[in-house]
Amino acid sequence: MPNNSKNRVRNSLTHEHSRAILRYRVLPSPLRVVKHPARGFFSKRGNVIPIPLQTRNIHTLADEYCVFRYAICGALMKVNMIPYTLIDSASHANTTLRLYQRGDEFSIRVDKAGELMNSRAHHSEERLAEIACKMIAGRQSPRLLVGGLGIGFTLAAVLSHTGSDAHITVSELIPAVVRWNRDYMGQLAGFPLNDARVSVLEQNVAQVMQEHKNFDAIMLDVDNGPSSFTHDDNDALYSPKGLRLAFDALKPGGVLTVWSATDDPVFTKRMEQTGFDVTQQRAGSHQARRGNRHTIWIGVRPDLK
Repeated sequence: MPNNSKNRVRNSLTHEHSRAILRYRVLPSPLRVVKHPARGFFSKRGNVIPIPLQTRNIHTLADEYCVFRYAICGALMKVNMIPYTLIDSASHANTTLRLYQRGDEFSIRVDKAGELMNSRAHHSEERLAEIACKMIAGRQSPRLLVGGLGIGFTLAAVLSHTGSDAHITVSELIPAVVRWNRDYMGQLAGFPLNDARVSVLEQNVAQVMQEHKNFDAIMLDVDNGPSSFTHDDNDALYSPKGLRLAFDALKPGGVLTVWSATDDPVFTKRMEQTGFDVTQQRAGSHQARRGNRHTIWIGVRPDLK
């Protein structure tokens, strides 16, 4: 690489940039690279790939960038295009779930319906837990129910927003999803199933709510929300009968949060008719305000007067 090109890179950086973790977005030649004042270098073209790179000083940054730009870019693009590998599959009630992996990314898919969840998109699931936990903050020995384990991010968020005296029950209908979390995906969310505060029931969450009462908070992240497509029984969970089970399983003043891929005004009305004081929030699948926008319903069982 010509020295004058390296110098242009060096001269375009500030001392502050040399201490930061910069993100490069690059494409094969021809390429025009420009510097963003906060984020590093960006291509002028679309469909770019973010690559984090930590640097020690300005000269190291310039050298590493030039090597990266002219020698490694094509290889990294090929890595990003590695196909998913099927890790395992499981069938339950005429529905087949498949676990795929690509690098450190995991995807759970449903036959004929597509991707159910992906380990790269979990911000709205974390918000589901964060909202419920903050609303019951300060209660002694709170009891919480997580309906749907998924990839474990909702449970991990509950653990991070509750104290050592909390008791968290996870209801997961499909045993393979629990096994996948233990055997393959646990590191993604910090191995939340290993926490002593957690107990797992491999049951339908409706059954759990019928048999266990006095929860301070219930978080439902089952299927796609009210518009479920994995299991027909999940439709009943969001019916008036299912909402009544949730209402009765909560303590007075308890909180129900419900995750959904889409908005549903009919479901909002259904919650209100059940007796909940209802509000809604929207949350992105990624924290950086990109990706799909999901709906979170917050229902509070009125406190006894």
